[in-house]
Amino acid sequence: IAADGQLVPVPGADNDANKAFLAQSETHSNAMAKARVFRRTDALIPEGTMIGGFLETAVNTDLPGMVRAVAREDVYSLDGRRILIPKGSRLTGEY
Repeated sequence: IAADGQLVPVPGADNDANKAFLAQSETHSNAMAKARVFRRTDALIPEGTMIGGFLETAVNTDLPGMVRAVAREDVYSLDGRRILIPKGSRLTGEY
């Protein structure tokens, strides 16, 4: 990419903007990630699970802060066999 933001033709390519973009992106390295199997689904609450609760503290989103709540119902493991967060547990979070 030139200083003015325009794509620079890649030598040996058909000077197509898409091919130039692809050639440029190939110069960046990507980190390798390894997937693992989590075998203990009886102890897993997936990220993003909604936990219903009642707020104990006021929330003012003008500034970052902490929040406390009480779980209003049991939260079960991913496989639904175990209660991992019992009803009435105190929840602490950050916003």
